[in-house]
Amino acid sequence: MSKAKKVLSVLLSLVMIFGVFSIVASAENTAIDEISFDFNIEEGMKIGDYEEYVTFATGNVEFDDENGKNAVYVYLDGEEIGYDEAFEPDKTYKINVYLTPSEGYVYDTSVEYVTVNGESITNIAFDEYTADEKTVQYLYVGGIEVYVENFPSNGIIDTAEIAIDNDLAGIDTDDYESYITILTEGLEFEDNYGDPGVFVFKGFEEYEGEFEEGETYTVRVCLSAKDEYDIADEVSGKVNGYDTEAYIYYWAPDGEIYGDLVVEYIEIEFIIIVGEEFTPDLNGKLINSAEILFDTNIAGKPIEAYEEYIEIITENLNFEDNYEDLAVYVYDSEGYDYYGNFKSGETYYITAFFSAEDGYMLANNISGKVNGEDVFTWRGSWQPDEEIYGEGVVVDYVALEFEITVDGEKEKPGFFDGIIQFFRNMYVKMLLIFLLLFVV
Repeated sequence: MSKAKKVLSVLLSLVMIFGVFSIVASAENTAIDEISFDFNIEEGMKIGDYEEYVTFATGNVEFDDENGKNAVYVYLDGEEIGYDEAFEPDKTYKINVYLTPSEGYVYDTSVEYVTVNGESITNIAFDEYTADEKTVQYLYVGGIEVYVENFPSNGIIDTAEIAIDNDLAGIDTDDYESYITILTEGLEFEDNYGDPGVFVFKGFEEYEGEFEEGETYTVRVCLSAKDEYDIADEVSGKVNGYDTEAYIYYWAPDGEIYGDLVVEYIEIEFIIIVGEEFTPDLNGKLINSAEILFDTNIAGKPIEAYEEYIEIITENLNFEDNYEDLAVYVYDSEGYDYYGNFKSGETYYITAFFSAEDGYMLANNISGKVNGEDVFTWRGSWQPDEEIYGEGVVVDYVALEFEITVDGEKEKPGFFDGIIQFFRNMYVKMLLIFLLLFVV
């Protein structure tokens, strides 16, 4: 063999050797021994958008969604969510993910966990299937809990401002969008679930119909935040530029229709006189506070003489005793009705009733003060005897409840007081024994 042929034979042999080595190398895939990925769910993303909200921290893996398969399955409260549905804020989802190695890689099946959003998930399984005469290895990562936080808001609403027309005569109360304008961006009437966004009251009764000239009404407006807006923890209200109270409430619509939905809303309540310009105090006609002075130097005075020991400080407020009932009721220290004269050193519980003079009215959230101290106050109404005063007479009143102690040293109980107390205690005991026997 010539020298040239020998050299050629050596070169061909080397080419063949290196070719075999390259074939062997290409047949050996790189093992993946670390898998990590994260969920980043943003507003508007749908279940099927997993290529957007799942990001791989380690490479060389991809979604196993070839051959008509789904790579991600999402569940809420045990129910699978369709691919066309969007994620909802403030919800916890369970997600299953299927991943396959990229070409040239295989899984190290000894791996015991996968890292998801920085946490180790041990509910994993390696398996394989055949597709197009090709064996496909895949990884199952199951039961991943993903909490979707509230999406970023366009704004936090801390003031609810509206405007109401003055000329309401003849307008139907249900047509509130025609006479109330919402001035705060991001708010809308809370009427999305069957209830109206505005309630109108005449006295304490809900009113439906046309507004009447010169009549007084209480208007309650319910407002909720539009999508992408949030209500602050505390809110204030404005009506026609005047500061008013505003409160945050929650309610649950019909569960059979809306499930576990809970709606947050803002409530503003105010009083109007149809045909008159709105002001929070109705141009001085609204009484927001009931204040009195109570003279505790009243030993020996009869309880019926309340005009002598109670002084009304609030203007345009009267004792509510126009229909034969007393305006002040007195109870002893044990809670029994008390009649007679006040006794020195004794403690009494007082409920005093007041009404507004003609042309004035009581605020729904009226407060009360006795001798400069805040006391428990409540509003109500009652109807006097129709046979005497006719039909349709309704009296609005405010009641103040408080405790007083009469000046002076406490008297020792007299003989008759002791007898009365004895029989009173015996009555209570007998009643308790009777109830016990009845139960047994």
